[in-house]
Amino acid sequence: MNKITEIFQSISNQELNSAILEIKQSEKDGIIPLSGVVRKYANKVSEITGNSISTDLFMTQMNLIKQAAFRWIDDSKISQIVTETNKSVPVVDSNVKPHFGICVDAGTIGNPGPCFYRGIDIETREVLFHEELGIGTNNIAEFLAVCHAVMYCEKNSHLNGITTANIWSDSETAISWFRNKKHKSTFDGELKDRLDKAIEFIKNKDIKINKWLTKEWGEIPADFGRKK
Repeated sequence: MNKITEIFQSISNQELNSAILEIKQSEKDGIIPLSGVVRKYANKVSEITGNSISTDLFMTQMNLIKQAAFRWIDDSKISQIVTETNKSVPVVDSNVKPHFGICVDAGTIGNPGPCFYRGIDIETREVLFHEELGIGTNNIAEFLAVCHAVMYCEKNSHLNGITTANIWSDSETAISWFRNKKHKSTFDGELKDRLDKAIEFIKNKDIKINKWLTKEWGEIPADFGRKK
């Protein structure tokens, strides 16, 4: 038995009940309570994995739901519930300002010109990745930022996790390219090869990239602050 399994098997019925109620309420509120049972156990998991709490939050919720199923649901139903839980992707209301997830933004000095992007943890404001790309266009950088966010989630073993369902960009072009699995750039510099590889990387990925609503919510947290 690994340490993470031990954590969830040791939870009391009272705490498990509270955790399930928090998860159910989060479907309405769009956020897990900051001081609740779920985050308490996400913190325990993050101490083992070394990830941020927000990274392990989805895995924690899934393990709590599984534990509740094993304890309280008839054996004949458990297999089906666990299977569906493992397949599930959290539903995100893209019209509500997110409190967790990954947001990305890009910038250029001139267009085309030296370009760059970064990804930010919305909850903690931690910089998850930052790339200097060389000469390119803003659209290319925005698109590559989105692709990097997807790759980041895969490498952290939660492709179907909450951060993957919560990737946010303020670039309609980048979101369109990702959705259509095709770019419309005519740029022919060194980044062209990387752009083509990114298209190949995402071609079989069924992931929705969410649009950050700047007018309603203000600048995306990953913004470089270069706008005048």
